[in-house]
Amino acid sequence: MCCSTGFTGWAALLCGTTVERTGHDFRDTALASSSILYPRTLVEPHTVAGVSYPLVTCGDPNVCENMCSSFREKGRPGGLPPPEACAMCKP
Repeated sequence: MCCSTGFTGWAALLCGTTVERTGHDFRDTALASSSILYPRTLVEPHTVAGVSYPLVTCGDPNVCENMCSSFREKGRPGGLPPPEACAMCKP
């Protein structure tokens, strides 16, 4: 991923957005336009080891930060890493 914005003050506003590769050679990056507005999707519905997990969204910067912090500290079911949408949150 790109870089952490935790020291610039923008991390809370970017938390929950996803970064996508763009350009003809996919070397450029941009925020996915579908992830700019609230509610932001942190985790799509999925199944791990036969257990279904629901959609996880956040409705404002504070909730996004808190949820992503929890994912970093406690992990996700099935031993999955924090969601990609949490990459731009405060470290």
